[in-house]
Amino acid sequence: MTVVRNGNLNTFSIHIDDILNSKIKKYINFAGANFHELNNITKSFLSSNVDGIYQTSATPASVFKKAASTTNIVLINLTNLTNIN
Repeated sequence: MTVVRNGNLNTFSIHIDDILNSKIKKYINFAGANFHELNNITKSFLSSNVDGIYQTSATPASVFKKAASTTNIVLINLTNLTNIN
């Protein structure tokens, strides 16, 4: 990208991501709470490099509601998982 700033021509390199590569493809509703895998967009928003699951919401009666309301996020680090179809 080339821009003019203070009368000077400046050239910058910028990285452009394809948002479709970051779409949430897997999610689950469990015990009144919604969870989805952490994608690059969510990791960037949370300033995190952790792989795991992100809790987006919970119904008022859910056991996960207190965790969601006190921290706004629940990160669960998952390792050695197999893909179940």
